[in-house]
Amino acid sequence: MNQQSAAAGRPAIGFINPALYAIGKGSGYGSSFHDIATGNNTSGSSPNEFFAVAGYDLCTGWGTPAGQSLIVAVAGPADSLEISPSAGFTAKGAVGGPFSPSSQIFALSNASSSSLTWSLINVPDWLIAQPAGGIISPSAMTNVAVTLSAAASNLGAGVYTANLTFTNLTTQVGQSQTFSLQIGQSLVQNGGFETGDFTGWTVVGKTIVSSSRHGTTVYDAVENAASGYQVVHSGLYGAFLGDNQTATFSQTLATIPGQLYLLSFWLDNPVSGSVQQFAVNWNTTTLASLSGPPAFSWTNFQFIVTGTGSSSVLQFAAENDPSYFGLDDVTVTAIPALTLRAAAEVTNGFSLTWNTASGLVYQVQFSTNLLQPDWVNLGAPLFATGNSMTVSDTGSSPQRFYRLIVSP
Repeated sequence: MNQQSAAAGRPAIGFINPALYAIGKGSGYGSSFHDIATGNNTSGSSPNEFFAVAGYDLCTGWGTPAGQSLIVAVAGPADSLEISPSAGFTAKGAVGGPFSPSSQIFALSNASSSSLTWSLINVPDWLIAQPAGGIISPSAMTNVAVTLSAAASNLGAGVYTANLTFTNLTTQVGQSQTFSLQIGQSLVQNGGFETGDFTGWTVVGKTIVSSSRHGTTVYDAVENAASGYQVVHSGLYGAFLGDNQTATFSQTLATIPGQLYLLSFWLDNPVSGSVQQFAVNWNTTTLASLSGPPAFSWTNFQFIVTGTGSSSVLQFAAENDPSYFGLDDVTVTAIPALTLRAAAEVTNGFSLTWNTASGLVYQVQFSTNLLQPDWVNLGAPLFATGNSMTVSDTGSSPQRFYRLIVSP
């Protein structure tokens, strides 16, 4: 109701009871509510209260809402400028791109009996909208393409949002569509388990919600530090993986084919045991497998993986009969393309700049002859702590070719 009211330029609904009772008592009751006239809430101590009857009753109230009809009855009709879909896209990718999705088509329709004029405002420099305005004839439609601009590739890591406003200049009603550009952000939902449960994860195992209310063995759960289990690496919660058979924990992530990603997670094993198995899989490939490992404290595991399609599956598999594994801070982040994006002249040489992913190690190498297999390291490996990195080359070779290598 509030969304439709705002889209039509009207205020928020506020305290709703007077409006609902007025509708219930009026001629629009039948179209705004589904009346419930059968059933009861009686009991042995209250055999005569309460029964559902036609109209309002103390058992079912006015009934259940009839969706859009009730929305219109309370918030008023929507504007004659109809926009589909009702929301913009959320694009994701590494610093420098590519991003997916990168475009969206909106259909603008005129539901009135006269022409309307419209315009589009609040377009940031990282988006392009074409056309940005025009006239739509009665019962006609036009398409608007919203795409990421070249400026998106120059933004640093972060989350950028924009509310593009389609304004019906005839009625003076504006409707906003939210767009989001997430650069260098993790694809994993609830990777730190801070929801207090396995929201976002598909779990196949003996899952319980919390051990604090059960006097039984904990198998697969999300716990906090107060539980006494060593499953929290950061934040308030972590995953307890202690099934007595192999349990799996997976997510299907939206990926870009061919894009490199950094998979990172923290794992500990407080107690060693003979029946302990842990594995991490990317699609059908096993990246690491532990069998009967010794006890170990929090350890960071990192892997560079590739998006094999528009979606990729991250899966953990664990069995720990005598104790449990602690799993926390799971992230999958796109790695910027291994491309030198700038070169500038400096004294006795020039500098090279490229986009980086924090936490990775980069090595610049050079060769004076591409027909030869050997490449020479230009300086020592460099640990990235930000979004870009620059090195200078003052070598004496008259000609050099360069390449980048990245590793966890």
